[in-house]
Amino acid sequence: MPKPTMEILSDDECIALLHQVPVGRIAVTVDALPVIFPINFAIVDDAPG
Repeated sequence: MPKPTMEILSDDECIALLHQVPVGRIAVTVDALPVIFPINFAIVDDAPG
């Protein structure tokens, strides 16, 4: 199985990905088990930050 990696995205790449989904997700581990939280977000004028 390939090792998970992280990738640094540009602001434009982040905004393009966010435009594709209605809800974001944040994943963490709790007691060695995955926990995934749905996250609401809003994009205003494609402005980062």
